[in-house]
Amino acid sequence: MRLASHLRRSRHGVYSFRLVLPSPLQAALGQGEIKRSLATKNPATARLLAYALSAKLIPIIDQARRLVAFDPDNIDAQAIRRLIVEGLRIEPNGVVSADRLETTPGREAEELREFAAMAERMHARNRQRMAGEPSAAQLAERDELAAAIGLAPRAPVAVDVPQKLDEAIAAWLSHLGALAGSTRKAYATALAGLARAIGGPDTMVHAISRGQCIRYAEGLLAPGANGKPLNPKTVRSQINASELFLRWAVGNGRHPGPNPLEGVARPSPTRSDEGGAEAFTLDELRLIFEPERYNRAKRPHQFWAPLIALFTGARANEIAQLRLSDLEEVDGLPCIRIDHDPRGDNPTRTKNADSVRTIPMHPELIRLGLLAYAKDVKDSGGARLFPHLPMDSLGKREKYISRDFNEKHLPDVGVHQPRRKVFHSFRDTAETALHASGANPVQIDEWIGHKAEGMGASRYKAKFTPAQLAELVLPRLQYPGLDLDGLRYSPGRWNDWLAKNLRP
Repeated sequence: MRLASHLRRSRHGVYSFRLVLPSPLQAALGQGEIKRSLATKNPATARLLAYALSAKLIPIIDQARRLVAFDPDNIDAQAIRRLIVEGLRIEPNGVVSADRLETTPGREAEELREFAAMAERMHARNRQRMAGEPSAAQLAERDELAAAIGLAPRAPVAVDVPQKLDEAIAAWLSHLGALAGSTRKAYATALAGLARAIGGPDTMVHAISRGQCIRYAEGLLAPGANGKPLNPKTVRSQINASELFLRWAVGNGRHPGPNPLEGVARPSPTRSDEGGAEAFTLDELRLIFEPERYNRAKRPHQFWAPLIALFTGARANEIAQLRLSDLEEVDGLPCIRIDHDPRGDNPTRTKNADSVRTIPMHPELIRLGLLAYAKDVKDSGGARLFPHLPMDSLGKREKYISRDFNEKHLPDVGVHQPRRKVFHSFRDTAETALHASGANPVQIDEWIGHKAEGMGASRYKAKFTPAQLAELVLPRLQYPGLDLDGLRYSPGRWNDWLAKNLRP
């Protein structure tokens, strides 16, 4: 039966099961329909309950049909009303049951015949409405119902590439090519959760149903082993990753389609979970770079990484992985190159292709002694600007930069706000300064390492040369009112320490 004709939603949002009676019964009963509350506001739950309610009637109809033929013009309205009211129950916990029909003593067979007549008429009308083949979504929902209430299973679906879930996931990840380690790990985590929710890694991809996906998505919102639910932003990203995988599965012969996760509800963005880093204010920058405290930095990255971020807008890992060879001279200008070289002797990675860039070194970094520090590192035997920073399992080196700045320095100076005022705020700070001084948005995007907006900027424009950036952007990256004269690197300051702490 078509579900749409059986569901209604009240103005309070509660769903009910509605059965429209054929015209002979309408006259006999004095009413046009039979309606029962499903006691739920969840559309997915209501849909399943309505299917189950309808399906529970089918065996009764078949039994009555086998018993005896019926006369549709000879129906006792009161008996049928009693049969419907007493025969179908929805428990407070949402379980639908029809294990016993309350009939009038001595009239059981007759009432079953009368009920069969009503149902047969309704069934015939619905068959006419459903002319044509059912959709894949309807078939998927029928499979889900079959497993729940014992209907005969549908014949197996033919797909081009039948494959187990774990094998398909591995194939999808390999098709994605070069991914950042953190992105690959996030995808793998999301799909491991999908596998757990739908039966394990040996589940066949083509058997994944929409009902399973709905339960998977809703399950992500439930409290975990620690009693706390996942952050809504994490839930959205995991569902989105699983939907991307299933989209690939449909397009590459693993699933017959449509995508069973498409359109499944996920948490809406909110200010609390979408809010990211915010630019530092001038007063906050003064606290961060207060000379007496700042000059007491114990490690090179504690001193240099925030200053490089302030005058480049680079990401923490872009700074952490800088090689000495990335501090190069281009057309007579000292520059900083942010490169993607994952197979090099000292591998580096960028977030995306737009992150690869070469920008002129800010005069303030030169005044502070960055080139002198780089020479000290080279003399100590290092090949990277911060040769003591280890690489993690994702190929990143940013851990100690972020930890020391976010968890130690910012709280010490009274600036830290979780997720708002953090090392990444330097990107917003640099971008804000450039906008405030009237820099061109396309030039700002290239300096910061963002994808340029607009067809012309992204497709047809060649990248600016370092000389062009030195003329157009560099003079605008200024912080009026911020005095850094009290900061300066003393050559040789960390030479002994560096010699003892070089890492591969």
